[in-house]
Amino acid sequence: MGFFKTRKGRLRVWVYILLLLVIVPFAGLGAAMVIQPERFARDDACASVAGGKVANSCDKAILAEMCTVADDGIRECIRSEIPPGGSIDRPEKLKDGEIELAACHAPYVPARVSSPLNLSLLVESCRKPDAE
Repeated sequence: MGFFKTRKGRLRVWVYILLLLVIVPFAGLGAAMVIQPERFARDDACASVAGGKVANSCDKAILAEMCTVADDGIRECIRSEIPPGGSIDRPEKLKDGEIELAACHAPYVPARVSSPLNLSLLVESCRKPDAE
């Protein structure tokens, strides 16, 4: 292995290793964004509740899910599409009490899905509309 005998050869190997360590994570992120775009569609910052209305502050349509949790742990949820910059009235069924608000860019739907790191753990995320 005469390649490693020179200082230039060793340096070249370390440069290749460092390049791989930088390129591989970004390539994986890019591939995930193409293969599973629903994982990146969550945007709770777009939706807000103020004065009895649920508003969309982003320039894309969102699907908002509004939930209340009863004392016995049962969740009651309603989903609505909100146009860009628009708002909807808070649903009558959810007028009383605190609501949990989740939002995804349309056409993706807010849902609890298995975590990519732990399949037995459900995390708040988005899913495709036809994947129930």
